[in-house]
Amino acid sequence: MDFQFLGGASEVGRLGMILKKGPTSLLFDYGLLPRDPPQYPLPAPPVDGMFISHAHLDHTGMIPWVTRRQDVDVVLTPPTADVADLLLQDSLKIADAEGFDAPFDDSDLRTARRRFRTIDFGDNVDVGDLEVTAHPAGHIPGATMFEVNGAETSLFTGDLHTLTTDLVWGAKPVACDTLFIESTYAGRQHPERLKSEHAFLRKIEQVVNRGGLALVPSFAVGRTQDVILTLAKARHEVWLDGMGKKVNSIYVENPEYIKSVKALRKAMHHVSVVRGPRDSEMAVQGEVIVTTSGMLDGGPVLRYLEKIREDPRSAVLLTGYQVEG
Repeated sequence: MDFQFLGGASEVGRLGMILKKGPTSLLFDYGLLPRDPPQYPLPAPPVDGMFISHAHLDHTGMIPWVTRRQDVDVVLTPPTADVADLLLQDSLKIADAEGFDAPFDDSDLRTARRRFRTIDFGDNVDVGDLEVTAHPAGHIPGATMFEVNGAETSLFTGDLHTLTTDLVWGAKPVACDTLFIESTYAGRQHPERLKSEHAFLRKIEQVVNRGGLALVPSFAVGRTQDVILTLAKARHEVWLDGMGKKVNSIYVENPEYIKSVKALRKAMHHVSVVRGPRDSEMAVQGEVIVTTSGMLDGGPVLRYLEKIREDPRSAVLLTGYQVEG
């Protein structure tokens, strides 16, 4: 067995890994690092199959670069396929708006879509003399660990979560000889989730009680859904803006990948959706706004920050990973 990281080793982002067993080569993930300008992995060599752990751009952002150059299937779950397509379209819009030279175009993205091969958890895929099995990774709906069986067993996973949340069931261990694992938070002790939720809701309550607006920047994929499920446990006036609206719809259309689609529908029912400038003005008069982007580097959140930046009663509540700078 040989393996090579094309990105994502000793860094967070632009993950790509080649796994070669005998004559068969597999590519796991192929993303970009969302910097200004974006940073890309090393060029991918010819492979026999491509497997995508989940939809976030640091794992998917360069898929069309590969499928433009190679006639290779891209194996992923249905929600990962739909959300990745959405994010890749958005990345082209951002590149155009910011004046970056995108590594692929709309034609390449259409080619990538044709190469998507969707599978469900528990399915097996044969590539050469290897068998690859999909297992749930927690993290976000559709996130997958890939078990590769040959002479020995390897397990590849991107981000994973072993605890069950309101959104997804936690990952279960898979026996293997070699484990390749994302380690964004390796060595860190996270506080108990329930305590974190209570602290988050208490802070929201404090901001609202003093007449302020709680602005919650959230990643559209996974984090937005987690946040609105948590906020559903309280009774605040919540507005939702940004790409999370479309992602919600994708997840509801794939209920088997969600812990409770009923709970997500109910949470969405209690949220007001920003659909235009008038709604945006109304949202600022509300109590809580959940919006993209999670790292405050673009999207509607910048508009809301401008509205509240001089208001000492209001607050920004960060809920996810932040890149330095």
